[in-house]
Amino acid sequence: MRFKTGDRVHVTKLKKEVVDFYATLERASSSNEHLLYRLKNCTNSIYENDVVWKEDSNFHGVKDYYTLATDEEDTDKPEIQYISDMYNEQNNDGPYKRVSAIVNLDDQYIIKMKKDSYVQVVTSNYYFRFTENIKRANVYEDKSDAIEHAELIGGRVLNLKRYVEVE
Repeated sequence: MRFKTGDRVHVTKLKKEVVDFYATLERASSSNEHLLYRLKNCTNSIYENDVVWKEDSNFHGVKDYYTLATDEEDTDKPEIQYISDMYNEQNNDGPYKRVSAIVNLDDQYIIKMKKDSYVQVVTSNYYFRFTENIKRANVYEDKSDAIEHAELIGGRVLNLKRYVEVE
């Protein structure tokens, strides 16, 4: 497969290490630019400005491996939890009308990894545990904490909009 500057790629090996993130290929500004691409706009900022071997070098697949990004997580629609039924209910015990309303709770955040994998627990020394059940995902009240943790593990922050029905 031929890659070109500007392609969005899914990087799975970098410097012989197994990794999992997305990046955009840019022209490397070095004496080996005919053999290298520079990584930009990485989903994991740790790898920003790293270089990878071009597909026609002898090191592509040995030291570095990437494919065209066809399933990048950012293309998924966000999952929103909500109550769809609003109703007015007539109280049969008298002339008063009970009215139900839906109230938006404050924005909350979760971290999504690969498809159907979410951060469940984060310890003080940044040990992460994951779950496939969205109901068990760790809910962040502070977006900056969610972003910090997502950057550490190459995840994506999802904004949860939750509603509660009140009378």
